[in-house]
Amino acid sequence: MLEAAAAEDGTSEKEVAALIGDDPVLEKPRMYPQRFIGKLNECDAVKWEGKRWRITDLGRTVLAEMNSGE
Repeated sequence: MLEAAAAEDGTSEKEVAALIGDDPVLEKPRMYPQRFIGKLNECDAVKWEGKRWRITDLGRTVLAEMNSGE
């Protein structure tokens, strides 16, 4: 989700749903895209801007740390 939000055009809820797909781990209880978006928004990692979800500076920091393997 953070990588998708970091794209130049950001991401939409529909695109987040496609990222989640039909992963069995997310079936019970069912996890919907809104849950992921909502939590990242609550933490100020993403924001709604220009009708798309976009990564924030904090989100970029988190994404960089995740990608560094630390």
